[in-house]
Amino acid sequence: MRLEVGQKIKTNYGTEHYVVVGIKRNCTCPHILDEINCTGVTESRMHSHLTVRSLKDGKLGWLNWYDDETLKSIRGRDRILLLTNNEPLQLSMI
Repeated sequence: MRLEVGQKIKTNYGTEHYVVVGIKRNCTCPHILDEINCTGVTESRMHSHLTVRSLKDGKLGWLNWYDDETLKSIRGRDRILLLTNNEPLQLSMI
């Protein structure tokens, strides 16, 4: 499934819920640790970088290194989950 601006998402590792506000697709930039460690890696597998806005407090955030087809991270076990229309957006009661 391809992500689009305006979709509501969350991650599998328990972060809050977000709305996608920007997508940089078809990126092959190397991971920052490859550059710091001078591994010689100049490109990585094609991936996307997402700009997201928290549905809880409106703050901007970034989710990086995600495969556009599988919604899984190319750098680890993280994945993006799409929120359904009937899934509650509020995480806790104050």
